[in-house]
Amino acid sequence: MPSGVVARRTRQSVRDRPAGADRAEALIAGAAALDVPLTAVQVERLLAFADLLERANRAFNLISRQDVSRLLSRHLLDSLSVAPLLPAGRVLDLGTGGGLPGVPLAIAREEARFTLVDRSERKTRFVSRAVRELGIVNVTVCCGDVSALTLGPFEAVVSRAVASPDRLWAMAEPLLVRGGILVVMHRADGQGEDGPPTPPPGAAIRTMRRFDVPGLPRSHEILVLARIPEARVDETDARGN
Repeated sequence: MPSGVVARRTRQSVRDRPAGADRAEALIAGAAALDVPLTAVQVERLLAFADLLERANRAFNLISRQDVSRLLSRHLLDSLSVAPLLPAGRVLDLGTGGGLPGVPLAIAREEARFTLVDRSERKTRFVSRAVRELGIVNVTVCCGDVSALTLGPFEAVVSRAVASPDRLWAMAEPLLVRGGILVVMHRADGQGEDGPPTPPPGAAIRTMRRFDVPGLPRSHEILVLARIPEARVDETDARGN
């Protein structure tokens, strides 16, 4: 190999190491601020997933192109913000898209089992490949409409604002165990300051929290709806039988 090529690669690797170290430190600090401690292996997997997502996005438009430069804060840390709220059981990511928030959550919460669902075959192919390449064993990826799939029951359903809370509850409620929760993530818009929203039938508001994700200028909100035990249908209904 020509010495000039070696020199260029050496200079590039020297430049990349501090950037990579800075990125890892920013991820660790940001996650700690969200009360999500990370091991070295988890940090490595999260950053590797970010790299896969960024490369695939050039061809598949998995995330907004304007978000690529702030992928760590806008997608990794934002996804991790709900990790402390999730139980250790079965979790459904409804409308996962490019694997958000499901893949970061599965990396951070290794004791839970995650099912990631999206209607886009292109996106679920990417997520399946990413999960396989990263060696994430607590994730199942499904392609299709959640109403047409045989899924559940789940202790929690999480969604990154793919629809209104009422519509999400209508999709999630039949899939939840007694006392299961729906976690809705969305950007705070200044509305709802007159009080909490009215929960949909069969649900009770467990948590409504506004928080700041390190590196993002706008506050976000998390709404957690819990299934009222009395409204629970038979367990077989949750499986679509």
